[in-house]
Amino acid sequence: MYKIIITSTDSLETINKISDYALKAKLSPCVQVLSGADSRYIWKGKIESHKEYLLFIKCKNSNSKKIANYIESNHNYETPEIIETDFEILNEEYKKWFDKSSI
Repeated sequence: MYKIIITSTDSLETINKISDYALKAKLSPCVQVLSGADSRYIWKGKIESHKEYLLFIKCKNSNSKKIANYIESNHNYETPEIIETDFEILNEEYKKWFDKSSI
């Protein structure tokens, strides 16, 4: 019933653009931004290392594709990370707030 979409970037502007879209369009009632992640990955045959922001966007299942499409179209990376995972809300009051705060 619920999803978390995760993306990463080295650009605070990109993080703000994506999170503002999700919140203003009411596709998500809540996002978290973590800064200073040490990302290490293989890109074009080389090991790369960068400091990045991680963005966690919580949403209803019905909104995940809209958010993923927006990330893909508005991300500053050539190949953005877009990962989706399921979650359950265990706190009933939080669930009521979450459901009321998003479309």
